[in-house]
Amino acid sequence: MSLFIIASFTGICFYLHSVIRDYYRVLPLDLSKLEQYTSLGNKYIHNTKDLSTENGNYLWIYIQRDEMREAWNKRSDIPFDSLDRKNQRIVNTLVRFLTSKGLRKDAGGVNRLSQNEVEAIGNGVSNVIFIREFSFRGRIYEFLWGYDEYRKSANPSGSSIMQRIEFWKASVNIIKDNWLTGVGTGDMNEAFQQQYEKMHSQLAPDKRWRSHNQFLSIFVGFGIIGLIWFLISVFYPPIVTGKFNDYFFLIFFIIAMLSMIPGDTIESQAGVTFFAFFYSFLMWGRKEEDVF
Repeated sequence: MSLFIIASFTGICFYLHSVIRDYYRVLPLDLSKLEQYTSLGNKYIHNTKDLSTENGNYLWIYIQRDEMREAWNKRSDIPFDSLDRKNQRIVNTLVRFLTSKGLRKDAGGVNRLSQNEVEAIGNGVSNVIFIREFSFRGRIYEFLWGYDEYRKSANPSGSSIMQRIEFWKASVNIIKDNWLTGVGTGDMNEAFQQQYEKMHSQLAPDKRWRSHNQFLSIFVGFGIIGLIWFLISVFYPPIVTGKFNDYFFLIFFIIAMLSMIPGDTIESQAGVTFFAFFYSFLMWGRKEEDVF
């Protein structure tokens, strides 16, 4: 078991290193010898000052917006000068997607997209890696892109993880001013909005949410007194009854606690029902322990 754990951890580290290396790898290209005209005779725009990349390809070179607009409008019901289904500008999503495939941002590049890829771009998919419904590599790329954008512009909107970090920063700042008794559950929304304004946050108004972390949420609402009471209420019963020795209860408890780190688990009806039912059922409903 120890060897299996060590091997698994080592494999994960190598995989992460490989993905991160590929993300930051830049394909060799002489920026001083870029072609100036498309196959249709229109002039390209090359921004060689912004060296952002997508899958190793430079993002802001070989751009011909007029050709992209005409070719895109022939292939999609979503107009080029509008937003995709994630409320992002189509042009930005399209430029990123074409770059991720190593295609030029002109009529030729748009016409080389499959119809499935055109639909994906309309749905807000900005990289060919993300086109799969679930991909570990895609998730890591999405995080790295959001992190780079946040580092350059302090705008966390490009990644759900960066947005959560912004939520947590706001929570910590509120806690600093109300650490003893909190702001109260009725004033949490107002407290967060005021804190985002104080931080000059670049989050869009419709994304300025609360903690998205159950422990921080309790701390903000009830202060250190409420947080301690919450932790005692959750941990004390299984400690006294010895339920942490019960495999089924322990697995449920770990899952529930982990779910409270990226989300406000017990502040939704589904979350509080899940937690209350299985906590009570596995705590008092199982009369006999399993024998191994």
